[in-house]
Amino acid sequence: MMENSERLYLHEEILLLVLRDEEGTVASGPMYEYAIGGGILAELLLNERLTVESMGRKENKQVVRLKSSTPMSNDVIDECLSKVKAAGKPKSPQHWVMKFAQTKDL
Repeated sequence: MMENSERLYLHEEILLLVLRDEEGTVASGPMYEYAIGGGILAELLLNERLTVESMGRKENKQVVRLKSSTPMSNDVIDECLSKVKAAGKPKSPQHWVMKFAQTKDL
């Protein structure tokens, strides 16, 4: 059993899924970046750094709000958390998946 410090984050697990075993390169197609962005968002939600809330009268309109800016000791996740904090106002989950997918060195 892995200790907590050895555990892979969701975005790391997704990256392993898209790697070609023989070549050690990422499989073609850019869509994996959005899966990784979704994994980062999920990780931040699961670790209670963010929360998703309904906004306005439309129940299907949701926004992501910062709950805690405490770093998670992962450079990529912490960079994405900083982006949410810097945004100031709530944005949709879709916005953050797309924004996280554009993170440098993803």
